[in-house]
Amino acid sequence: MGIMKKKEAYVTKGNRLIEEKRLPEATEAVVEGLNFYQNKIIKALNGHPVADTALVVVALKNTADMLEKQEPNCRGLVKWLDKTTTKPELQAKRKVEKTRKR
Repeated sequence: MGIMKKKEAYVTKGNRLIEEKRLPEATEAVVEGLNFYQNKIIKALNGHPVADTALVVVALKNTADMLEKQEPNCRGLVKWLDKTTTKPELQAKRKVEKTRKR
């Protein structure tokens, strides 16, 4: 496995902290995970062509639907996160393609 230490899942850590009656820390752990994944997605999308925005939206929605279908137990947490958290703002850079001269 090498020298890398395996990291505990954010939700697993949150659940453990809830069991320990440490609700503020549990919420912080889950929100930290939300920010971590959101920032990874934004980094991956930086520089996408403006014309491809619809493709990116459909791909993300499809991926989210597939993930939720594969792990239906996450629906409760998804609803809670949607209702109670402030989502990080998208600050992705977009490329405007120049038209070619013919």
